Formats: sequence, C-alpha cells, structure tokens
Amino acid sequence: MWSHAKVIILSEEVAREGLIKVIDWYSRDTETRADVFLFVSSEKNAREVLNLNNETKTIISYELAQMMNDETFTSTAPVVQIWDFIDKLESSGDSAIAPLIYVYEKNGQKNERVNGTAVFVRDRMVGKLNGDETKHALFVKNKIKGGVLEVENSKGTPTYSLEILSSRTKVKPKWVDGRLEMQIHTVTHTGLDEAMSAEGFAGDESVQAIAKRASEALEQKILSVIRKVQREYHADIFGFGEIVHEEMPKSWRRLKEKWPEEFTTLNVKVRSEIIIQSTAKSSRTIKLGD
Repeated sequence: MWSHAKVIILSEEVAREGLIKVIDWYSRDTETRADVFLFVSSEKNAREVLNLNNETKTIISYELAQMMNDETFTSTAPVVQIWDFIDKLESSGDSAIAPLIYVYEKNGQKNERVNGTAVFVRDRMVGKLNGDETKHALFVKNKIKGGVLEVENSKGTPTYSLEILSSRTKVKPKWVDGRLEMQIHTVTHTGLDEAMSAEGFAGDESVQAIAKRASEALEQKILSVIRKVQREYHADIFGFGEIVHEEMPKSWRRLKEKWPEEFTTLNVKVRSEIIIQSTAKSSRTIKLGD
C-alpha cells in the first residue's frame, strides 16, 4: 500500500543519473503520499538499507521516519519530504538537497545512520556535504533548532561544548559597488554543555571570551561551506535566488536566466553572534582528590 509508505530511499547511482523519471512517476500516482521522507543511500544500492529489516526485526521505514522527526534537534542532516524536493526541482533559485543514509556496523550489529547531505543540480546529484558541513549549511537556511557547537580554548584546543537552544538567521541581498552581495546574520542562543578544563571558569577564560571565539569560528565555518558549494557544486542549496526574487523582483528578472553563474561568483558576508545564556548548574569543573 503506497499510502502506508514512510520513506523513499534512492541509490547514489540513480541519484547521479537523474531522479526526474522516478520522482515524476511517484508524484503522479494517486495512491502515493507527499509527506514521505526522501533519502539517498551511500551504500551500493538502496536495498542494503531496507534489508536491515531482517537483522533488526523492526520496520526500518518507521524507524527512519521517527529519526527524521528527531533530526531537527541534532542538525547533522537535512529533513526533506518528497513535496519539498519536487518544489526545489521546479525552482530556478533554490537547488534540491536530500539526507544521506548508510549502514553502520559496530560489534557485529548493523544499523542505519543518517548523516550528511546529497547536493543536486536540477535532478542530478553532484556532490556531498558531511555532517558538520551540513550543520553550517542549515544555519544559512535558518533550519537550526538544536545541536552542539565545539569551541576551542585560547590555545586552539577543543575544550568547550555549547548546546544550541535556539537560532535565527536573516539573509539580506544588497547591491554593493555594483555587485550583488548576500549579507547573512545569525544569532544563536546557547548553554554551556561541557568545559573540559581543570580550571573551569576560575582562570582567565570568561564566558564572553568563549562566546566571541565561538562566534568567529561559526562565521568561518558557515562561509567555508558556502564557498565549497559555490566552487565545487555550483548549486544554490541556500535559496539565495529565491530571496533575491522576493526582495528584489526587478533585479531577479535580470539575473534569473544566468543565476547559476551569478551564484558561483556571488559575494557573501557572514556575521554571527553567539550568546551563552546559561552555564549549567556550576561554574567550576569537578576536581579529583589527591
């Protein structure tokens, strides 16, 4: 029964060849649902993931559906339903994406894992983003609802973990010296989750210093993933074209036909603010006795 389907898993081979035939057939059938979750398999074929039914004695599709309902709070893969994917295929200013799924084996037990992003140009998959890159791409798309940010100390050693409580992103197109520029501003409220330091906050590290360093790191990582997508994949997965269309309709009429080329060379400025509004119950770490 197609109406009972929860997920669609497509092999990477099919995704790279082009999905339009599969997606077109699915969207036309009267028994199919528009709210099923879409995945691209990193395994040799899609069946390898579904075959886990026999090993785990559970219905994988139901597990995956629940996993995607929870994914918005971890932010390591995009949550994409078939209707949204089709909408992106039909848009000239927003490229499609889908979460990557693979089989993870530990201690002889195989399980499904969802991590990373498949990037599309029209209906063809052209590349991938890993889980960390995906998180920073989701910042641009204003899709962050949870997750963790790792922060280094002043010496460059990973020391702190910030739990994301809420985040808001605004993207504004602007003409600067005759060139179109996308200005991105993120404001993220966090709580200090871990402080892997014997001094805690008793030393020179203040909450303000941690927040400033976290903000600078987030800016760099967001800009890095944007540059990667621009230079390697030429796919506007951030929906910059749609934003220009909405806010600068006259400019969009001029840019629409050459948007793929315009996106590749688009100037982007990122400003991130991280606010640490709580530091858990204690301002010090646990010290072992002598």
